[in-house]
Amino acid sequence: MTRVAIVDDDDLTRQALPLLLGPAGYEVLTFADGGAALAFLLDDPGADLVVVLDLQMVPVGGLAVLEALAERRPALIPRVIVLSGSNRTATADQLRPYPVARLLLKPLRSDVLREVVAAVAEGLTGAA
Repeated sequence: MTRVAIVDDDDLTRQALPLLLGPAGYEVLTFADGGAALAFLLDDPGADLVVVLDLQMVPVGGLAVLEALAERRPALIPRVIVLSGSNRTATADQLRPYPVARLLLKPLRSDVLREVVAAVAEGLTGAA
C-alpha cells in the first residue's frame, strides 16, 4: 500500500487530506511542520511514499525540507508534491533546484490532488 505523508502546518489541511486520500486506498501520515516530517523522511521512509509538502510553514518550511532532502535523501524529491498559496511563477523559481513531482496552488481541487497523488504513486510501482 502506498503511503502519503501530508506535511502542512494548517490543521484543516491535515484533517481534510486524509479523508480525501484514505478512501482511495492510501495510508496517510500527517506532520504539522517540516521539522517533524524531516525526522521521519531522513530516517528510512521506504520506497512506497509520496510526500505532499506545504511550502510555507513555521518553524521549518518546505524549502528547508527540500534542501535537507537534496543533501541526504535526493531520491525522495521526485516523489514530492508541493503546495503553495503564493504566486506560481515566484514559487516555481524557488523550486527550480528541486525536481519535485508537481506544484499545486491552494486552494486545492480535490480531484486534481487525487490525480496527481495517483500519478506519482503509479510511478513508484511502475504500474500502467
